[in-house]
Formats: sequence, C-alpha cells, structure tokens
Amino acid sequence: RCRRGDQKANGTHRRPVEAGSGHGPSERISEQPGYRTKNTGLRLVAIGPSRFPPRNHQGTDMKTVGILLARMGSSRLPGKSLSDVSGAPMIVRIIQRMQAFDRLDEIVLASPDTLEDRALLQAGTDAGAIAFAGSEEDVLDRLYQAAKSRAPDAIVHIGGDCPFCDHELMGMALDRLETGGVEFVSNLDPMTYPAGLDVDAMTFDALEKCWQRATLKTTRIHCLSYIHQNPDEFVTANFEHDKNVCPAN
Repeated sequence: RCRRGDQKANGTHRRPVEAGSGHGPSERISEQPGYRTKNTGLRLVAIGPSRFPPRNHQGTDMKTVGILLARMGSSRLPGKSLSDVSGAPMIVRIIQRMQAFDRLDEIVLASPDTLEDRALLQAGTDAGAIAFAGSEEDVLDRLYQAAKSRAPDAIVHIGGDCPFCDHELMGMALDRLETGGVEFVSNLDPMTYPAGLDVDAMTFDALEKCWQRATLKTTRIHCLSYIHQNPDEFVTANFEHDKNVCPAN
C-alpha cells in the first residue's frame, strides 16, 4: 500500500517544510478559478467549499495515465480485490469510478506477477483497464514500471483499497499539477478527507526520481513514502477539505 498512515505508525512521518525555512523549495500559490487558497509555502490548502468545477481537459497535450495498485495477497482480508461489491468485484467498482473521470487517457491495473493475481488482472482487463504484472514486494518498482510502459507525462495514483475514489478529487489534484510549478500533489499531508478518498497526482519525472532515490525496503513497499519523507527533494502541494473530516485525526 501507498498510504501515509503507515509512516505515522512507524515513526517515519516528517512534517512538510514550510516556505522561508531555508530547507526546501517553496512556491507561491495564487488564486485560480474554482479554488480559494491561501499561501502556505509547499501546501495548497482549500479554504472554501469542498466541491470544485472540473477543468476543461481539451487543448492540453499532457498524457495522463491512472494507475491502480492492487493485489490478492492481503494479510488482513485475503482476496479483497475480488470481493463482491453490489454484484461486481471491488476492483471493477474502482475501475468504473476511475473511468468516470474523463481526463485519464488510460487506466492501468498494476498487480503482482503471481499465479494468485492472474484472476485479478483478468478482471481488470475485462473491465477495460490495461493489465500490468510486476513485482510483488517492490511496490514502488511496480508503480514505476507500469507508468514507464505507458510513457505518460502525468500519473494519477489510486490504491486498491479505495473503492470510493472520487473523480472530483482526482480533478483537483490534476488541476493543480497542470498549472505547473509543482511535481507532486496529494490530499494526504495532512489527511483531512476520510480514509479511502486518497489521491496522488505526479509528473513521471517525479516518480522516476522517487524510484531512483528510494533505497530502504519500507520506501519500496510504501511506494510514495519517500516523497512525503523528503519534501526538500520535491516540489509538492497538498489540498485539504474545508473541514477536517478524517476520523483518524
């Protein structure tokens, strides 16, 4: 999994570097259509309503690929990705929600290259996703290799345990990325949305830099944790709900 909560649990969580601290890149975030924001250095903080109009995707040359990471080998709920959700496997429901976001040029299901995961990859293919089989334990490599195989400019990452992923939040993350000046956008630092509404958007170059520099086993398993733990090496932005509605907080 690529969740931020794992970092807090194992003590590796680092607060983002604030602007003007002299310890990392900073950006000035200005008013944009559909956003009300305040300048918080590296973080884009929504202080207005939580519902924003989608941006017109026409006219951009950016190729954007949605990558869904999922596996069958969950220790807490084995086979959860194919568990029935209202008459369809959960993985299919997630893919359908990603398909509702019309700014993804392709959707890739990246799962481990194991016998156990073949049925999962087939279900993804049947639902309209592109199947990619990669490393079981090195999740960061699986994400990177899946992205590299599609040659995208930008990636929207969704976790396989997020059946309520929201196309509106994907749009918010991608809008911010497309304005330029940042290379990684998420709603996880801090988490103000309920768990399961996680979304990350990043440039391919940022993912490649993470893949090259992350060497610890924990940062290969929790595939984007290196970016969160090393904010001085990336230019990032975060968007927040106007209220903190994350039960974990």
